[in-house]
Amino acid sequence: MRNKKRGAVTVEAGFSLTLFLLLFIGMVDVGMAFVHYHAMTENCRRALRWGVVNTYDSSKLSNMAVYGNAEGTGSPLMGLDPSLVTVSMDTLNVSTFAISISIAKAPVTMISPWLGTFAPQVRASRIVESLGVT
Repeated sequence: MRNKKRGAVTVEAGFSLTLFLLLFIGMVDVGMAFVHYHAMTENCRRALRWGVVNTYDSSKLSNMAVYGNAEGTGSPLMGLDPSLVTVSMDTLNVSTFAISISIAKAPVTMISPWLGTFAPQVRASRIVESLGVT
């Protein structure tokens, strides 16, 4: 009777370890996706805050979202590409306009192949009042 159960522990350990590793890698991937999404959101907000207090220039706003500075120097944050950033300004009335910055789906490759690629889209808008000052 004892010989029939000899390899059962090894087989159960193999199943348990496989399930544990799948869950652990899945949690790491979800965490990486969350960090990437949060960093892209923060880049977009930072660029928008800069655009509210400075003169509107779409290329400088795009550089702020991608590089973290208006000049566009240095390495891109989170591997972003300037072609993924869309900046627009909509006039609401004589002294009020809205600036919108959108970062299109920047892909993040996951560790686990079954999750594929995570590609969030981030958008931020802010209404700016000039108060007659140009």
